[in-house]
Amino acid sequence: RNLGFPDAQSTGGNFPRKTRARFPFAMIKILLSFVLLIGVARAENRTISLAGTVTNTTANLTARAQLEITQDGEKVTARLVTSPPLTGTGNMTGRMVDGWCELSGNFGEGFGLRFTGVINARDFRGTYVVTPKQGLTQYGRFDFTQTSVKR
Repeated sequence: RNLGFPDAQSTGGNFPRKTRARFPFAMIKILLSFVLLIGVARAENRTISLAGTVTNTTANLTARAQLEITQDGEKVTARLVTSPPLTGTGNMTGRMVDGWCELSGNFGEGFGLRFTGVINARDFRGTYVVTPKQGLTQYGRFDFTQTSVKR
């Protein structure tokens, strides 16, 4: 018995074939526009100020630190300032892709530093490796919370 609904074998009932074909194409155009908009929004320049702690797990020492990250697309530059008992004030460069951020730099105190972590709208957390010019490699973790963003 036919209740006025098209069956699977019909040509679409009250909808002409052309209208049905255009609907999915329109949805695809909207989806692609949305994806392009997200890509452009991600590429904007911004400066993120963060404050938190760094913990040298090798020496079992924790210190307060500030980090300012400037993002230009995937490229990032950063300025780290660490308070005693740890040392480490200097500039870093790296990249930020899909929520992951890697930063590295050579500091005036005679060591290289590499941060690797997850960054989102609120914080930046991860691990780090200190490579001194002399002595043993040291390891640690960091936990920063965003204090401001400038666009």
